[in-house]
Amino acid sequence: MKSFNLKTILFCIATFTTIFLQSCKNEETPLEETELLAKINTNLEMTDITAVTATSGGEIITDNGFTVTQRGVCWSTKIDPTINDSLSKDGSGAGKFTSILRNLTPNTSYYVRAYAINSKGVSYGSTLNFTTDNGVVLVEAKLLTDTTATSIVCKTDFKSFGGLNVISKGICWGKNATPTIEDNVLINNHTTGIYTDTIINLTPKTQYFLRAFVTTVLGTVYSNELIFTTKDQIPLNGLIAWYPFNGNANDESGNGNNGTNHGCTNVSDRFGKTDNAFLFNGSNNDVRLDLKSINNTFGQGVDLTVNTWIKTSDLNGPILTLRDNNTVFEFNVGCLTNVVNSPGKVGVMIRDDATALGTGNYIFSKSVNDNSWHMITLVRLSSSGIIKIFIDGVLDVTSVNGQGGSLTFNKSYMSIGSEQNWIQTNFETSIDQKYFSGAIDDLGIWNQALTQSEITALFNMK
Repeated sequence: MKSFNLKTILFCIATFTTIFLQSCKNEETPLEETELLAKINTNLEMTDITAVTATSGGEIITDNGFTVTQRGVCWSTKIDPTINDSLSKDGSGAGKFTSILRNLTPNTSYYVRAYAINSKGVSYGSTLNFTTDNGVVLVEAKLLTDTTATSIVCKTDFKSFGGLNVISKGICWGKNATPTIEDNVLINNHTTGIYTDTIINLTPKTQYFLRAFVTTVLGTVYSNELIFTTKDQIPLNGLIAWYPFNGNANDESGNGNNGTNHGCTNVSDRFGKTDNAFLFNGSNNDVRLDLKSINNTFGQGVDLTVNTWIKTSDLNGPILTLRDNNTVFEFNVGCLTNVVNSPGKVGVMIRDDATALGTGNYIFSKSVNDNSWHMITLVRLSSSGIIKIFIDGVLDVTSVNGQGGSLTFNKSYMSIGSEQNWIQTNFETSIDQKYFSGAIDDLGIWNQALTQSEITALFNMK
């Protein structure tokens, strides 16, 4: 029994040893088969490296008689990557090929090498190392200029895309803070640098928020935010002066015809916005003028428009007076009266340079002294001297004739809300009529005749 067991054990050991040795022999790749793998080189350098992609490739030198069925590059964050890592598939056969590495991580070190597969196995080229770009997008909204009622010029600086492919970039804006690409968008091209773009079709007198943006494969990055407010819808052609009385008597037409405030105080405008109109006390307040941009002269053949908003219960007070000296009227518009017309009507008197003292062109509209806001518009046509008065955007009265000659003024006798060196006439019978009592806002002067559509736009201006 013991002899039988020993023989059995020896037989089992011999059998196991034979199988093990044969197995080891089968796992070894014969030298001649290794030499039959394809010979491949990896490109010597990486190109077009971005934050998430890069370009590599290689060349199949020879397939050693066994066709290459798959080729490409493989990559990993570890040295000597294999086809079990990330890889590209770039065709088959011998020759050169180009490979795109995709879905990389920004600011990361990678190893890459070419590979080739034939029926004898997988061969690899040399290993290269590279680092992706940081993927940081830098963009800045820098400056807003040339604001109008419906447009603005924006300067933006697209400093860096962080090696990312740009899908789109530009500026976005809206009426709410932190606008996105879901709001209004202006797209420019895909290169870095400073860009100047004009945004149009904005709403007058409206606050907007603006940011620059860059959209890449990683998402959208926004710049800092700029805030701006569009200007009023004011006719610009022929505009000499515009006084919105927003806390001061400055001319916002750009012509530099700033007024000087003498005691007027801030008051709410017709929209209830505080400190956006001037209050005149009827006794010693006014704004002194100097239309220096036109040398205080409306020449022969030059039309004239004055537009303003008033709120008053005054029976007789000057709104705008432009005179040549201390005895001669040239131009006066206000709540005037005489023995024929009842108090509180808007009256206009114009005497051109060629007209004798004591004569002139007079016209009166309906009364507006109900202590409510009204828009008063005066248009004088130089070709005929005819005067038109509009109340709240609607033509109320037109003179049958007039004086169309030149008008020359002296800055010492030019004012809003008063008549400097007051002289008593048929239209002014007491000293209190020297000053206007009430509120005045948005007074504009043009050296052209505004059209009905322009007057309507002024009336509807927000």
